[in-house]
Amino acid sequence: MQRHFRILALLLLSLFSSQAIAATNDVAISLYNRWERLPSEQLMKMGERYRCITRQPDSALVCFSIVANRYYQGHRNHDDIKYAIEAMTHIAWLYKQDFYDYTKAVNYNLQAKELAEKHQSLDYMPFILINQADIQKNSEAFVNNNKFSEEALYIHRQAFNMALEQKNWHAAHVAFFDMMIETTFNDKESMIEREMDILMSDAIPDTIVNTQFARCLIRGVRAWNNGQSDSSLVYFKHLLDIAQQQEKPGQKRISLITANHYISFWYFAHDQLDKCIETQKIIEQLSKEDKNAPSLLSVYQNLSHFYGIQQNHEMAEHYHLLYLEGKDELVNKRKLGSAKEAQFLYELNKKNEEVREMAHREQVKNHVMWGALIIAIVLLTLLVLLWLNNRRIREHNRQLYNKSLEMLRADEEK
Repeated sequence: MQRHFRILALLLLSLFSSQAIAATNDVAISLYNRWERLPSEQLMKMGERYRCITRQPDSALVCFSIVANRYYQGHRNHDDIKYAIEAMTHIAWLYKQDFYDYTKAVNYNLQAKELAEKHQSLDYMPFILINQADIQKNSEAFVNNNKFSEEALYIHRQAFNMALEQKNWHAAHVAFFDMMIETTFNDKESMIEREMDILMSDAIPDTIVNTQFARCLIRGVRAWNNGQSDSSLVYFKHLLDIAQQQEKPGQKRISLITANHYISFWYFAHDQLDKCIETQKIIEQLSKEDKNAPSLLSVYQNLSHFYGIQQNHEMAEHYHLLYLEGKDELVNKRKLGSAKEAQFLYELNKKNEEVREMAHREQVKNHVMWGALIIAIVLLTLLVLLWLNNRRIREHNRQLYNKSLEMLRADEEK
């Protein structure tokens, strides 16, 4: 896309996020005690319902935590392992999307990844990689103020390719939309031409609403790049109609936010700032309904910029202050700034555990060797004593035999 789109690159960096809903310890413990005897399959279904439908992340967290903990309690059959990996992935998602505790999100996501690789249970690896890429992307955007993260794009591409192999269309779409967002507003959409071609092909069923949305978006972006400005707006506006077909309210809001962002970009590119601001206000309301803090940050940043262009300094300062306050909440209080450190510490602790394990194994090995040596010495000593004792007995028997012969000879001579 054209150069003046670049200033809006942060708008869509965190569309799949939602604001935290605090869970009290008393409630969590009460739910945990009540549900801990339920089977894992039932708990996973309950957790998914609380997470996606009733929007009760505290209850969802309890369900998934019970299942995840069972792995460390010794439940290690195939289903237990699969459920544990899935539960840890959902926990990481909840901490990232609802509670905004990025340190815990990193830790749980790395645990899920470690178990998936250890047990070769890769069904949820695409979502694990998407979690990892989202955290990397948010960190680059809000901590380092970088508009584009090649590392996040690389991880999203891994997730997309793995999802395609598994025919996991939902994961493939989530990864693709993230890649689209990361590239189209940084003039880097050429980096995902292959992925766009795949979405436009028969590789993914066109009966899925997300596929229809993705294809319409691709047509709009390609029309814009080909200089077909009016056609691109038609495609971008058609995204609103496709978004209405989404069954889940959360997915519908995300799709509407995405569509309105592209429409807003079109208005900005055509110097229609009033319509651009009007569309951004729609996104602001949708983001508040979705409790989507990162999306709100992007809206605040851009509204501040747009009002600044209009010389409306009061409104520009108002939204700039909202952006700074929200960014401080996200980066410092919600520990987004510690995400990289959390990953480093997790990997360091894992390495330390490996070293301690090796040292323990070496110590056990030495103990076994010394124990075997001592046993060997004892056995050898016993063998020597037995040999000496047998030799003494044989000598004694020989002497008795000789004396007996002498006595027989003496009797014969008489």
